[in-house]
Amino acid sequence: MEKILLVDLDEVFADFTSGALSAHGVSREEFERKRIPGTWDMTIPLDMTHDEFWKPIVGQGPEFWLRLKPLPWAPEFKRYLNSLNVQWFIVTSPNHDPDCVSAKIRWCRRFFGRSRPDPIPLSEKWLLSSPNKVLIDDKWESIAKFVKIGGQGILFPSKGNILHLESENPLFYVKEQIECHLASPSVTSTRLSPSW
Repeated sequence: MEKILLVDLDEVFADFTSGALSAHGVSREEFERKRIPGTWDMTIPLDMTHDEFWKPIVGQGPEFWLRLKPLPWAPEFKRYLNSLNVQWFIVTSPNHDPDCVSAKIRWCRRFFGRSRPDPIPLSEKWLLSSPNKVLIDDKWESIAKFVKIGGQGILFPSKGNILHLESENPLFYVKEQIECHLASPSVTSTRLSPSW
């Protein structure tokens, strides 16, 4: 069965962290000093509730999402995925703001071009899980749920997950994992850390 790649948007292509920190008036340096490496939930180092975290982001409306910058490796990763002989789609978790989905679609059309399908807005990504689908995501819990239902997963290295030591050059790791998954039908999940 042909593999299908489902690829997360935020922190894989779009720099959500910098946008969120800007909305709170917090520098990246200050945030990283407070964050324990591998901590995915930004509210912990910011010492705030989820409502407090989302309030200034939602307050900016669609402009928040439209202003997000592509991450430094995003153009190369886009070219790499387009070079593969495989179907791939963006799957992104929207927040509760009704403008979020349309803004993410606009961001994707601007970055990927109109030749790509619009992103699939879905928080519960495990609902798309099947043996031939590979989820690439920076959130470990999303990968774990996807794999538990029978899909395959690749954790995208991020300062907010267990692959934080790989986060400066994540594509080296991710390309290796993708090639492994595409070459072998028996691969079911990503390795947990670079040291395995």
